[in-house]
Amino acid sequence: MFNSAIAAQERNIHYAQTTFENGAELWKNHVRNTRSLMDKLAEQGQRQQEAFRQIARESLDAYIDFFFAPFSYYKQALDTAESIAWQGVETAEKVGRQGLETVQNVTRQGFETAQDVTRRGVEAAQSIGRQAADAAQKTSESYNQQ
Repeated sequence: MFNSAIAAQERNIHYAQTTFENGAELWKNHVRNTRSLMDKLAEQGQRQQEAFRQIARESLDAYIDFFFAPFSYYKQALDTAESIAWQGVETAEKVGRQGLETVQNVTRQGFETAQDVTRRGVEAAQSIGRQAADAAQKTSESYNQQ
């Protein structure tokens, strides 16, 4: 009987030890599974946050585009008007330069013509002066011969 009591005691100790070890292993597995689940939940939470950020960003961009659409139309109209105005200024400058060049050319041609007319006038006056001197000399000679 004593042997069977010791054997029963050993079976009880073995049972308790096995139960404890199995329980500890069960808790380890439970902790590992819980940690894995928590990691997956954290990853899923991060993906959801990123998806929410992306949706919020796209919604905000759409709202901003909608809100600023009339302003972009007016900005484009102003840019076009500014471009046309600058083209007008450039055209006016070009026309002004061409007008100035034309005036300078006409003035130079007028000056050259005036010089030419003056030179011809001087030559004509000198020629008339010589003719008058020649005529006066002939008249004087004819008068002296009489």
